[in-house]
Amino acid sequence: MTRPRTGPTRTTPTPATGPVTHHGPATDPATGRPRPRLLLIMGQGASGRTWTLHQVPAFVDAGYEVLTYDHRAAGTVDRGPFTFGELVDDAADIIRRTGDGPAAVVGTSLGARIAGSLTARHPGLVTRCVMAAAHAAAPRTAQVLSARGDRAAALLAREEPEYLDALTAARNLSPATLADPAREREWLDVIALSRHLSARGGDGRGTTARRGPAGATDRPGTPPTTPSDHADPDRPWDLHAEYATIRRPCLALAYGDDRVVTPAQVRDVAATVPGATYREVPRTGHWGYLERPDEVNRVILEFLAGR
Repeated sequence: MTRPRTGPTRTTPTPATGPVTHHGPATDPATGRPRPRLLLIMGQGASGRTWTLHQVPAFVDAGYEVLTYDHRAAGTVDRGPFTFGELVDDAADIIRRTGDGPAAVVGTSLGARIAGSLTARHPGLVTRCVMAAAHAAAPRTAQVLSARGDRAAALLAREEPEYLDALTAARNLSPATLADPAREREWLDVIALSRHLSARGGDGRGTTARRGPAGATDRPGTPPTTPSDHADPDRPWDLHAEYATIRRPCLALAYGDDRVVTPAQVRDVAATVPGATYREVPRTGHWGYLERPDEVNRVILEFLAGR
């Protein structure tokens, strides 16, 4: 049996987000039938290319045509001010432009909130929805951290860059990861590299990266670290009422050691969305999809397959 090609096969232009990248064949090589589409939505301050290290190959191998893109909050291209509603509408537009019929959707962090609102507002476009590290309401502390993150990171990057790297690791990684000296060193090196590349405004390949300190670049596998420059000040912080209207199968996926969006917050999402499934991957922080990708991918694929 021929292994499906996991690299980009084509792109679809969109007016708001730039090109959407299609990974894997659009039709099954054996049957000639269209493959189901799977839209991946990354968190704030990170490029859609982050999915390509671990998730895209696994999902293409599982039989999906995988779609990735940089939403307006990715920070890879400055598209000016935007609203949360525009992020949701952009995702709906991508599904309409890239094929016929609905698609499955997977999002993490801000991407999970986009995915949830997309499913509530455009149910005809979504078959199944995975909301990883999603919350239905953010406490005041989380709102302040999101709103002031760029400014604080900029100050730390100038005065105490190593402290910023350690803070980023402690906030986003599991204690189990940091307890392993080799893995801890590897992650600190990745975070420092991300900060250096972002400060230069690119990744050395002529691409544009976020200009904030410690921001994510569009290098595959580089994690997000700070909010985007044009975060919506009117972002809806409480989505309980909207999530209660969802009528599609949903998975609320928690990272067991997540300090940014706690498992308790994700359980609240599962309790709010009618019929939602709750799963938790242990020994993972907010970057669980990079820390333990095989386990995260397995949970997602089982849900998408209806198991």
